[in-house]
Amino acid sequence: MSYLNHLIFSLSCDIFLIKILKLKFNIDLIFLILFSLFFSILPDIDHIKSFIGRNFFFISYFIYRIFGHRKFIHSILFFFLFYFFIFKYNKIFILNTKFIYIKYSFFIGYLSHIIIDMLTIKGVKLF
Repeated sequence: MSYLNHLIFSLSCDIFLIKILKLKFNIDLIFLILFSLFFSILPDIDHIKSFIGRNFFFISYFIYRIFGHRKFIHSILFFFLFYFFIFKYNKIFILNTKFIYIKYSFFIGYLSHIIIDMLTIKGVKLF
């Protein structure tokens, strides 16, 4: 799946949730959309030829050698570990009240990536 497919699907999920929740347009929603777009391509950092893998080659190569593509980084376990270590226990992020939008964008972007990858022939090992 290309990074454009992930970006479009994540953007459509953002728009769907904004319409369902009837959120008013403000600067926080722009951050929500931008961060969810980033998080929608983040799981492909485990592939050295992906868009984000080429831009962060050294990190991508290291992750690919350890985990491989569409294995641990694409799992629900990694999703929860990433959430708890980055968002739950990091005191800097907890103190910022506007950070809640980044947390929501992580859920939207990362899960949209996993969902759309589950629909491909290769699929995803969720656990």
